[in-house]
Amino acid sequence: MSNAWTIVEAPLLRSVDVMQILGRGGRLGPVMGYPEASLAWWLVSDGAEEHLADLPQLLVRPRGWALCCPPPHQYMHGRGWLERPDGNGKLTSPVDLGAAFSWVSPIRMERSG
Repeated sequence: MSNAWTIVEAPLLRSVDVMQILGRGGRLGPVMGYPEASLAWWLVSDGAEEHLADLPQLLVRPRGWALCCPPPHQYMHGRGWLERPDGNGKLTSPVDLGAAFSWVSPIRMERSG
């Protein structure tokens, strides 16, 4: 396992759907959520930029970008782990993340009336 990782920012609700897809295949790494801002942050292996550039709903943060993270079993400052890091170094593959986000259709809300 590599010690290098990248942070990918994504919409929270779509991230929850994607987590279910990746979790079934055992390909899910740590994901942190921030419900107040409807955001999630994925910890993925390096190389995310080249695999996720065509997905406008995903924002690949630059190397060194600081993310305020609570300890794995705590919720702090409105943030908590949806999938906790467990110390084994497992990260989500950017290829798998991109494929899952491409497959999950966006939630569309329509006004009635």
